[in-house]
Amino acid sequence: MKYNKGFAPVLILIIVLGVLAVSGVSYFAGKRSAPKNEVSDNSNYLPPVDQNYNPPTTNNNPPISQPSISNTTVVAEWKSLSSSNLFAISSKENIYLVPDFGVTLGETIDLTGDGLDEGIFGGNGGNNELSFIMVKGSDGKNFVAKQKNKDGTIYPVRLGSVGRVMVQERYELLPNEHGFYTASLSYNEATDKFKCNTNGVSAYSWNSSTKLFEWNQVLTAKYTAQICK
Repeated sequence: MKYNKGFAPVLILIIVLGVLAVSGVSYFAGKRSAPKNEVSDNSNYLPPVDQNYNPPTTNNNPPISQPSISNTTVVAEWKSLSSSNLFAISSKENIYLVPDFGVTLGETIDLTGDGLDEGIFGGNGGNNELSFIMVKGSDGKNFVAKQKNKDGTIYPVRLGSVGRVMVQERYELLPNEHGFYTASLSYNEATDKFKCNTNGVSAYSWNSSTKLFEWNQVLTAKYTAQICK
Protein backbone atom coordinates (compact mmCIF):
# COMPACT_ATOMS: atom_id res chain seq x y z
CA MET A 1 0.00 0.00 0.00
CA LYS A 2 2.86 2.37 0.73
CA TYR A 3 4.32 1.55 -2.68
CA ASN A 4 1.10 2.44 -4.48
CA LYS A 5 0.77 5.77 -2.68
CA GLY A 6 4.30 6.80 -3.72
CA PHE A 7 3.76 5.82 -7.35
CA ALA A 8 0.61 7.93 -7.91
CA PRO A 9 2.29 11.37 -7.72
CA VAL A 10 5.00 10.20 -10.10
CA LEU A 11 2.38 9.05 -12.59
CA ILE A 12 0.58 12.39 -12.43
CA LEU A 13 3.86 14.23 -13.02
CA ILE A 14 4.59 12.10 -16.09
CA ILE A 15 1.13 12.85 -17.54
CA VAL A 16 1.56 16.62 -17.01
CA LEU A 17 4.98 16.59 -18.67
CA GLY A 18 3.54 14.67 -21.60
CA VAL A 19 0.77 17.21 -22.11
CA LEU A 20 3.28 20.07 -22.01
CA ALA A 21 5.51 18.32 -24.51
CA VAL A 22 2.63 17.79 -26.97
CA SER A 23 1.57 21.44 -26.63
CA GLY A 24 5.12 22.65 -27.31
CA VAL A 25 5.45 20.52 -30.42
CA SER A 26 2.11 21.83 -31.76
CA TYR A 27 3.15 25.44 -31.11
CA PHE A 28 6.46 25.20 -32.99
CA ALA A 29 4.83 23.28 -35.82
CA GLY A 30 2.31 26.12 -36.24
CA LYS A 31 5.07 28.74 -36.27
CA ARG A 32 6.93 26.95 -39.05
CA SER A 33 3.84 26.44 -41.21
CA ALA A 34 2.67 30.15 -40.95
CA PRO A 35 3.39 32.12 -44.18
CA LYS A 36 5.97 34.88 -43.99
CA ASN A 37 5.03 38.48 -44.87
CA GLU A 38 7.47 39.19 -47.65
CA VAL A 39 8.01 42.70 -48.99
CA SER A 40 7.64 42.68 -52.76
CA ASP A 41 10.22 44.41 -54.89
CA ASN A 42 8.46 47.06 -57.02
CA SER A 43 11.62 48.45 -58.52
CA ASN A 44 10.84 46.80 -61.86
CA TYR A 45 7.10 47.61 -61.84
CA LEU A 46 5.70 49.11 -65.03
CA PRO A 47 2.17 50.60 -64.97
CA PRO A 48 -0.34 49.39 -67.58
CA VAL A 49 -0.43 51.44 -70.77
CA ASP A 50 -3.71 53.19 -71.70
CA GLN A 51 -4.27 52.38 -75.37
CA ASN A 52 -6.40 55.55 -75.80
CA TYR A 53 -3.80 57.91 -74.36
CA ASN A 54 -2.34 60.40 -76.79
CA PRO A 55 0.78 62.18 -75.56
CA PRO A 56 0.69 65.98 -75.88
CA THR A 57 2.38 67.39 -78.93
CA THR A 58 4.39 70.55 -79.06
CA ASN A 59 3.47 73.05 -81.77
CA ASN A 60 6.58 74.89 -82.84
CA ASN A 61 4.69 76.97 -85.39
CA PRO A 62 3.96 80.58 -84.34
CA PRO A 63 0.26 81.50 -84.04
CA ILE A 64 -1.32 82.86 -87.19
CA SER A 65 -2.16 86.52 -86.68
CA GLN A 66 -5.17 88.00 -88.42
CA PRO A 67 -4.28 90.83 -90.77
CA SER A 68 -5.12 94.17 -89.19
CA ILE A 69 -7.23 96.69 -91.09
CA SER A 70 -6.15 100.30 -90.96
CA ASN A 71 -8.70 103.06 -90.50
CA THR A 72 -7.32 104.78 -93.59
CA THR A 73 -8.22 101.72 -95.66
CA VAL A 74 -11.73 101.58 -94.20
CA VAL A 75 -12.41 105.28 -94.83
CA ALA A 76 -11.13 104.92 -98.40
CA GLU A 77 -13.53 102.01 -98.90
CA TRP A 78 -16.50 104.04 -97.65
CA LYS A 79 -15.59 106.83 -100.05
CA SER A 80 -15.32 104.40 -102.96
CA LEU A 81 -18.89 103.09 -102.68
CA SER A 82 -21.01 104.39 -105.53
CA SER A 83 -24.54 105.72 -105.22
CA SER A 84 -25.91 102.68 -107.04
CA ASN A 85 -24.08 100.33 -104.65
CA LEU A 86 -25.41 102.21 -101.63
CA PHE A 87 -28.94 102.28 -103.01
CA ALA A 88 -28.83 98.50 -103.51
CA ILE A 89 -27.54 98.02 -99.94
CA SER A 90 -30.22 100.26 -98.40
CA SER A 91 -33.00 98.66 -100.46
CA LYS A 92 -31.95 95.20 -99.29
CA GLU A 93 -32.32 96.39 -95.67
CA ASN A 94 -35.75 97.98 -96.38
CA ILE A 95 -34.40 101.50 -95.95
CA TYR A 96 -36.42 103.53 -98.43
CA LEU A 97 -34.49 106.23 -100.30
CA VAL A 98 -35.57 108.04 -103.46
CA PRO A 99 -33.30 106.79 -106.30
CA ASP A 100 -33.36 110.07 -108.22
CA PHE A 101 -31.56 111.97 -105.46
CA GLY A 102 -28.72 109.49 -105.00
CA VAL A 103 -27.10 108.14 -101.83
CA THR A 104 -23.88 109.74 -100.60
CA LEU A 105 -21.36 109.52 -97.77
CA GLY A 106 -22.14 112.14 -95.14
CA GLU A 107 -19.27 111.52 -92.71
CA THR A 108 -17.03 108.87 -91.18
CA ILE A 109 -16.84 108.49 -87.40
CA ASP A 110 -15.94 105.75 -84.93
CA LEU A 111 -19.14 104.90 -83.07
CA THR A 112 -18.32 101.33 -82.02
CA GLY A 113 -15.02 102.11 -80.28
CA ASP A 114 -12.94 99.63 -82.28
CA GLY A 115 -10.72 102.30 -83.85
CA LEU A 116 -12.36 102.00 -87.27
CA ASP A 117 -14.70 104.67 -88.60
CA GLU A 118 -18.25 103.80 -89.51
CA GLY A 119 -19.69 105.29 -92.68
CA ILE A 120 -22.80 107.48 -92.32
CA PHE A 121 -24.65 107.43 -95.64
CA GLY A 122 -27.74 109.44 -96.46
CA GLY A 123 -30.30 110.27 -99.08
CA ASN A 124 -33.81 111.56 -99.59
CA GLY A 125 -36.39 109.53 -97.70
CA GLY A 126 -39.34 111.13 -99.48
CA ASN A 127 -40.34 113.73 -96.91
CA ASN A 128 -37.16 113.77 -94.82
CA GLU A 129 -33.43 113.27 -94.95
CA LEU A 130 -32.65 109.69 -93.98
CA SER A 131 -29.28 108.20 -93.06
CA PHE A 132 -27.99 104.72 -92.24
CA ILE A 133 -24.73 103.39 -90.79
CA MET A 134 -22.26 100.97 -92.35
CA VAL A 135 -19.90 99.00 -90.06
CA LYS A 136 -16.70 97.13 -90.89
CA GLY A 137 -16.85 93.78 -89.08
CA SER A 138 -13.91 92.03 -87.42
CA ASP A 139 -14.01 89.52 -90.28
CA GLY A 140 -13.46 92.33 -92.78
CA LYS A 141 -17.04 92.26 -94.09
CA ASN A 142 -19.31 95.30 -94.22
CA PHE A 143 -22.82 95.32 -92.77
CA VAL A 144 -25.63 97.78 -92.11
CA ALA A 145 -25.89 98.63 -88.40
CA LYS A 146 -29.03 97.54 -86.57
CA GLN A 147 -30.63 98.83 -83.39
CA LYS A 148 -32.38 96.94 -80.60
CA ASN A 149 -35.23 98.97 -79.17
CA LYS A 150 -36.63 99.12 -75.66
CA ASP A 151 -39.38 96.65 -76.59
CA GLY A 152 -36.83 94.19 -77.98
CA THR A 153 -37.57 94.74 -81.66
CA ILE A 154 -34.57 94.88 -83.99
CA TYR A 155 -34.30 96.68 -87.31
CA PRO A 156 -31.73 98.70 -89.30
CA VAL A 157 -30.72 102.07 -87.89
CA ARG A 158 -32.63 104.87 -89.64
CA LEU A 159 -31.53 108.36 -88.68
CA GLY A 160 -34.15 110.87 -89.77
CA SER A 161 -33.82 114.61 -90.00
CA VAL A 162 -36.94 116.75 -90.44
CA GLY A 163 -37.37 120.47 -89.86
CA ARG A 164 -40.90 121.70 -90.43
CA VAL A 165 -43.10 124.35 -88.92
CA MET A 166 -44.80 121.98 -86.48
CA VAL A 167 -42.50 118.95 -86.33
CA GLN A 168 -38.82 118.30 -85.68
CA GLU A 169 -36.99 115.01 -86.07
CA ARG A 170 -33.29 114.98 -85.38
CA TYR A 171 -30.41 112.83 -84.19
CA GLU A 172 -26.93 113.22 -82.80
CA LEU A 173 -23.97 110.87 -83.05
CA LEU A 174 -22.19 110.18 -79.74
CA PRO A 175 -18.67 108.86 -80.44
CA ASN A 176 -17.53 109.28 -76.82
CA GLU A 177 -20.44 107.13 -75.66
CA HIS A 178 -20.30 104.78 -78.65
CA GLY A 179 -23.80 105.44 -79.85
CA PHE A 180 -26.39 108.01 -80.86
CA TYR A 181 -29.74 109.41 -79.85
CA THR A 182 -32.88 110.31 -81.80
CA ALA A 183 -35.37 112.99 -80.79
CA SER A 184 -38.94 113.70 -81.88
CA LEU A 185 -40.51 117.07 -80.98
CA SER A 186 -43.73 118.92 -81.79
CA TYR A 187 -44.45 122.64 -81.74
CA ASN A 188 -46.43 123.84 -78.71
CA GLU A 189 -48.43 126.98 -79.55
CA ALA A 190 -49.09 127.81 -75.89
CA THR A 191 -45.40 128.09 -75.06
CA ASP A 192 -44.27 128.92 -78.60
CA LYS A 193 -41.63 126.22 -78.25
CA PHE A 194 -40.98 122.71 -79.47
CA LYS A 195 -41.84 120.09 -76.88
CA CYS A 196 -40.65 116.50 -76.73
CA ASN A 197 -43.22 113.94 -77.72
CA THR A 198 -43.96 111.14 -75.26
CA ASN A 199 -40.91 108.87 -75.22
CA GLY A 200 -39.58 111.20 -77.89
CA VAL A 201 -35.92 110.70 -77.00
CA SER A 202 -34.20 107.34 -77.34
CA ALA A 203 -30.46 106.77 -76.95
CA TYR A 204 -28.51 103.72 -78.09
CA SER A 205 -25.04 102.39 -77.34
CA TRP A 206 -22.98 99.78 -79.16
CA ASN A 207 -22.85 96.24 -77.77
CA SER A 208 -19.73 94.52 -79.13
CA SER A 209 -21.10 91.06 -78.22
CA THR A 210 -24.43 91.31 -80.04
CA LYS A 211 -23.12 93.71 -82.73
CA LEU A 212 -26.15 95.93 -82.16
CA PHE A 213 -26.82 99.49 -81.06
CA GLU A 214 -29.02 98.72 -78.05
CA TRP A 215 -31.43 101.04 -76.25
CA ASN A 216 -29.64 102.50 -73.24
CA GLN A 217 -31.71 103.65 -70.28
CA VAL A 218 -28.99 105.81 -68.71
CA LEU A 219 -28.19 107.68 -71.93
CA THR A 220 -31.88 108.08 -72.72
CA ALA A 221 -32.50 109.70 -69.34
CA LYS A 222 -29.44 111.93 -69.76
CA TYR A 223 -30.42 113.34 -73.15
CA THR A 224 -34.12 113.50 -72.32
CA ALA A 225 -33.20 115.86 -69.47
CA GLN A 226 -31.10 117.99 -71.82
CA ILE A 227 -33.52 118.18 -74.75
CA CYS A 228 -36.92 118.10 -73.06
CA LYS A 229 -36.45 121.06 -70.71
